[in-house]
Amino acid sequence: MRYKSILYSLLILCIGCAPYVAEKDHVDGQNIRINEELVRSDSAIDAMIGPYKAKLDVEMNEVVGVTEVDLIKATPESTMGNWFADLIMNEAKLLDHRVSFAIQNRGGLRIGSIKQGEITKGKIFELMPFDNFLVIMETDGATMRSFIEHTAQNGGWPMSKEVKVTMQDTVVNSILINGDEINPSEIYFYAIPDYVANGGSDSRMLSDEKHENTGIMIRDLAINYLRKEYKKGNSINASLDQRFTRKKSK
Repeated sequence: MRYKSILYSLLILCIGCAPYVAEKDHVDGQNIRINEELVRSDSAIDAMIGPYKAKLDVEMNEVVGVTEVDLIKATPESTMGNWFADLIMNEAKLLDHRVSFAIQNRGGLRIGSIKQGEITKGKIFELMPFDNFLVIMETDGATMRSFIEHTAQNGGWPMSKEVKVTMQDTVVNSILINGDEINPSEIYFYAIPDYVANGGSDSRMLSDEKHENTGIMIRDLAINYLRKEYKKGNSINASLDQRFTRKKSK
């Protein structure tokens, strides 16, 4: 039904694109009660969009992968977050061997779970409805640490297995990248969404830093990765592995 609604909206926009400029004189408002008569489908419009909807349904129902476990979104660490961040890391590393890890903002994953079993292309569109692009950041260790601390203090974001964060209450005690403490003066490369690279989700420490937009949508990257693994006969078997540990004082 959602795709049908989108098609309706596009058709209405196309029909209403005449080169016409109206000057507002005044606005009158009234309450209109929605009833069955008003929302009854128009057979002519249904016939017009029918072929496009059928094609879209076939495309979105394509099975692109399989998961052996329920993928659950949660904080500070989750099966969904671990799987997705590792996926980004794997693909980013193919683009730039210098990439050390990947982080995905939690808000960019828009559904709470993906059930065990087949994963369709449409499900990945539900998971990532935004057109976010993969970005490779290049910053010194001090800036990178500030960014990771920010994600940790905001509940924890999905991060690839190369990162280990330990917190005591609200204080970050340790951040390890591939088993090593961060060197403040060393230059690091890491993969994140362009939304975050541009300062989104309060990541202002990154907005003026050097980065490369790969031009690849993360959603497309995820779909292509799943397809590759599916063709190899590989399935998702994500788990929790203490990437994020928070201890509370007694």
